[in-house]
Amino acid sequence: MKRSTGFATVPRSMRRFATWTTGHRKTVILGWIAALIVVGMISGSVGSDFSEEFKLPSSDSQEAFDLLEHKFPQQSGVTAEIVYKAPAGAGSAAVKKKMESVFAEAEKLPHVSEVASPYASGGGAAAIGKDGEVAYATVQYDTTTDKLEKDDIKKLVAIGRAADSNSLQVEVGGAPIEEVRSEEEGDSSFAIGLLAAVVILLLTFGSVVAMGLPLLTALFALGVGLSIVTLGTHVFDTAEFAPQLAAMIGLGVGIDYALFILTRFRNGLDEGLEPRDAAIAAVDTAGRAVLFAAITVIISLMGMLLLGISFLYGVAMAAAMAVLFTMIAALTLLPALLTIGPPRRPAAHSRPWKARAVHGRRHALVPLEPGDSATARPLRRPLGSSAARPLHTDPLAAARLQRRRHRPRRLVHA
Repeated sequence: MKRSTGFATVPRSMRRFATWTTGHRKTVILGWIAALIVVGMISGSVGSDFSEEFKLPSSDSQEAFDLLEHKFPQQSGVTAEIVYKAPAGAGSAAVKKKMESVFAEAEKLPHVSEVASPYASGGGAAAIGKDGEVAYATVQYDTTTDKLEKDDIKKLVAIGRAADSNSLQVEVGGAPIEEVRSEEEGDSSFAIGLLAAVVILLLTFGSVVAMGLPLLTALFALGVGLSIVTLGTHVFDTAEFAPQLAAMIGLGVGIDYALFILTRFRNGLDEGLEPRDAAIAAVDTAGRAVLFAAITVIISLMGMLLLGISFLYGVAMAAAMAVLFTMIAALTLLPALLTIGPPRRPAAHSRPWKARAVHGRRHALVPLEPGDSATARPLRRPLGSSAARPLHTDPLAAARLQRRRHRPRRLVHA
């Protein structure tokens, strides 16, 4: 009765896949380069269409916001603050005249419904500090930040800077202002994460090449994945922070997946395998773990689609896309890069090994003598059996085994 071979389907498929990938490494590498260039050019020409519309269906906060927007549309938008400090006093005639002109100019900007001045009667004095030097005015917009033009927000900042002087310090803040400033300054979180990964990998492997391969694989995957995410913004409502989130998740799992395969590849080289054979063995073993781990992460991320919050749909798709391409790169691009270079050859002074019968039924490793016939078939040697006795009783043989424990070995019948 034959046993079911269902569990062996994935291992056989992974080995065949790894054999093809390493055998066509030029095609794989050139394919990734072409994909990075083509998809990047398409996304650059089409552009992005990010959305900042955040709604929580059937929630109390959303109902309150909708009521405010319906009854008081002028008060339903975001706000900004104009804060100023005058050593002569915020209530002095010169400062008051200067700031009232600033408020009047700000009120003329698009989507500004009103500017609540600290000089206004009926509670405006509460916006002036106890020392009388610091005060602020509230700029009320009639819409949300994502619907405001960036140039109009920058005009408000320019108005505040124009009023700034040695005797009057003026600063502009608030949600729309911070949005514009963050875009101008850029997000350095990805660069910090990449630098930390470089330092950790360099300390771990002690080699620039071993450090660079996982990073190169992750960067290629993120380049293609994030370009597709940019194209996806025209299909799904995607928040502006989604690419940054996807990049950080992709960088983390990409390096992790590459390390799985790279570590197994190095172990294969230590066992005497050629680079291509070591790469195939790495994908056939560690590659399966990478495949199932990535599928699990993608399913978990796609679970956000079940929450019913449209704001998270684009975020989930972006993160899942980053994980998908880092997994594909780890299983295709990395093995292809690992097999670049001449075949690995054993050192000229190393000697192969053979297995010699001991007591007529067991085997022990001894140096291969001239004239012995070699075969690559490994022999079973029970752990702790008497197969190791000749090595322990013969100091010379034990010393030879100690020197050659990390060198390529071949087992043959005596």
